[in-house]
Amino acid sequence: MKKTVLVAVVVLMLLATVLVACAKPAPAPAPAPAPAPAPAPKKPMAEVAILHLSDLTGRASSINIPASAMAEAWVSHINMVEGGIFGDKGGVTLRLMVADTHYDVARAKESWARARDAGAIVAFHLMSGLAEGMIDDALRDKIPMVCGSWGLKGPWCEWYYGAGHPGLPDCTATGGVLGAREIAKSLGKPMPTKIGTMCSDLPFEPMFFIAIDDWMAKEGITIHREVFPAGAPDVTVNLARLKDAGVESIYGICTPADMATMIKDINRMGWDVPVNHSNCTGTADVAALIGWDQMQGVYFSTWKVPVDVAPEFQGPGHKFARELFAKYRPGEIVKDNAIYGLASLLVIKGAIETALDYVEPDKLTGATLKEFGLDKLTDNDQMGVCYDITYKPGNHHPGPNHAHVWMVKGEGLVGIGDWFEYTKIKPKVD
Repeated sequence: MKKTVLVAVVVLMLLATVLVACAKPAPAPAPAPAPAPAPAPKKPMAEVAILHLSDLTGRASSINIPASAMAEAWVSHINMVEGGIFGDKGGVTLRLMVADTHYDVARAKESWARARDAGAIVAFHLMSGLAEGMIDDALRDKIPMVCGSWGLKGPWCEWYYGAGHPGLPDCTATGGVLGAREIAKSLGKPMPTKIGTMCSDLPFEPMFFIAIDDWMAKEGITIHREVFPAGAPDVTVNLARLKDAGVESIYGICTPADMATMIKDINRMGWDVPVNHSNCTGTADVAALIGWDQMQGVYFSTWKVPVDVAPEFQGPGHKFARELFAKYRPGEIVKDNAIYGLASLLVIKGAIETALDYVEPDKLTGATLKEFGLDKLTDNDQMGVCYDITYKPGNHHPGPNHAHVWMVKGEGLVGIGDWFEYTKIKPKVD
């Protein structure tokens, strides 16, 4: 019996050994799939130049210096952070050319010629006086101009594109009159019929008043116009004449520096009259000169959303502007005229992106930017700094075309009423 059991155990052990030896090894786990390669970063294929006609040392420098600072910061961001501007056909980097024109058309023409010879495909500016003088250059050289401001002939030029107001006569009617009515409505006062204007004697000033008489008469409005030298240290005499005339609202058509002087003189006079300033002036720009305390209750009628407006009115562009200055202009305050410049730059970006969906980067010229970019621009994202912009082929490119009234309260602004469309005077001037 013991032998039988022992033999059985031995047989079982041998059988187990054979089975183990014959068994196939377990398959090795399949290797994990290699991660998909990251998409190669887009690389721009060309560089294009853009011209900023500015005034860094002249009488309109308080308008233009913040816009030029924004342009430099924005181009640095486009090239260094975004890597360029891209469309379906490729991308480009930007080279910014800033010209100090001293608000002089002859100097602007010299700067234009240098930029044209350097291959510039687009120009932009904030000065209506320059816009009037550069039409022939844009037509001849087929280089489009993005206009933060323009006067009388500019809005009729097919190579000009508005990025702000639709024309200076419509600014007087819209900001000066319709804006004054919004203010009166908010204060529970009768609609004004006598409006005073305080104007720096700069090239843009006369264009605010051309061909508006019929519209003013139809609306029952009398304009009392005062003009003073840009940079004047005191404008009390001009204000006293407006007070004697019984004006019910004042519309400031002047630089930030001159607006600051006017506000100080009104406060010193103790005159309680609504003061409403135009798109020539930025609230933050004036506050940087005289402080917010002097500006309480001052109004601002314009197409753009001020940088210091209440949070519910701000768009991503306001945050973007602050981030740009914090990185590239540390220690500098973002002023409203920096936002003014940003609006034009966003138009240029949208136009280049759109054009690059149709043309190769090395084929991007002023003419192709106009045909395939600007003339096709639809609901261009202005990042909440103003109404989005759409252009169509032809000679009518008014830009955002909507205005709003803002009022200084504390160290910022609140909205008065709602957005309203600009008037459509747009006089035809030969």
